[in-house]
Amino acid sequence: MTARIEKAFILAAGLGKRLLPLTRVLPKPLLPVVGRPILGFALEHLQQLGTRRFALNAHHLLPAFHAALPGLLAPGSDLQIFHEPELLETGGALVNARDWFDDDPVLVHSGDVVTDIDLGAVVDAHFREKNVATLALRETGLAAQVAFDPATGQVTDLQSALGRRAPVRLDYANVAVINGEILRFYDPGPRLLVAVLLDCLRRGGRLGGVVLNGGGWFNVGSRHEYLTLHRVLLTAAWRPAFTPQPWWAPEEVAGDGRYAVTGATWVAAGAKVGPGAALHDTIVWAKSRVAPGTRLDACVVTGQAVGPGTFFRQDFCA
Repeated sequence: MTARIEKAFILAAGLGKRLLPLTRVLPKPLLPVVGRPILGFALEHLQQLGTRRFALNAHHLLPAFHAALPGLLAPGSDLQIFHEPELLETGGALVNARDWFDDDPVLVHSGDVVTDIDLGAVVDAHFREKNVATLALRETGLAAQVAFDPATGQVTDLQSALGRRAPVRLDYANVAVINGEILRFYDPGPRLLVAVLLDCLRRGGRLGGVVLNGGGWFNVGSRHEYLTLHRVLLTAAWRPAFTPQPWWAPEEVAGDGRYAVTGATWVAAGAKVGPGAALHDTIVWAKSRVAPGTRLDACVVTGQAVGPGTFFRQDFCA
C-alpha cells in the first residue's frame, strides 16, 4: 500500500524559449492541452495519490498562475507560489522553498511533463529503502545520464560526474521524492537539482531510483511536442490512467458542422470559427476568432483574430 505523502512541489518557472511565441502569452506549464493546462495533468495525478499541499515556483507572467490554479485544486487543498524575480534553476527553486519543505518528503514534479507513471511506486520505494531522495527513472531515448544499480535500487552517479559505474544507465523522468533535509546545506541562489543530488551522493546519502517504463511520458518542451501531445490524446493513442475518459466536449474536436475539422484539431469552448473555414492539426484557444473561409494547417491561435486567408505552421499571438 502506498504511503501517504502530503506535499508536492511543481517546477514551473522555466522560460519555455523553444515554445516562443506561445510562452509570451502564457507560461509553458499553463499552455492548454485539449483545454487542460499542462501542469493540470500533474496536479490531478498527484491529487489522486492523496496529496493536498502544493507549492510551485514561477518567474514570468505570475498573474496567469494566480488566475488558473484555483480551478485545478480539489477542495481542502492549499497552494503556495514562490515567485522568482530572478530564475533560481531547479535546485535553487527547492532551496528557496526549504522552509515550506521542512524536513518532509516532497514529491517534486516538472511542470512541463505529462505522464501517468506509477507515482505510488516511487513513494513506496522512498520509504521502504529509507532514501533521502528517490528518482523516477525511464528509458526516454534522451540523455541516459543516470547510473543505476537494479540490485540495490540505488543511483550511483549522475552525468558521469563522480566516475562511478553501474549496470544500467537511464534517464531521469523529472519526477522524484526529495526529503527537505538535503536542502539545509545551501545558501539561496541559482543551482541545478543535479548539483544538489550529486552533493547528496558525495555525502553518502541514499539516492534511490525506480524504473518506470510503462504508461505514457511526454516532455512538452517544443512546439512539435505540444502538437504531438494533442495528436496522441485526440487519436486515443494514449490517455492518462488517472483520466482515462475524454474531458473535452465533443464539439471542441468535431466543430459545429459549419466548418471543417480534420486531424488533431481542438477548438476551445468560447472560440468562434466562421462558416466554411477548414482546420487541420490546429489548436484554437479560447476567445479566438477565425474568419469565414480561413484555412489553417498546423497552426496555434492564442485568442487572436485570424483570417481570411490560408496559413501553415503559424502561431498567432498578440
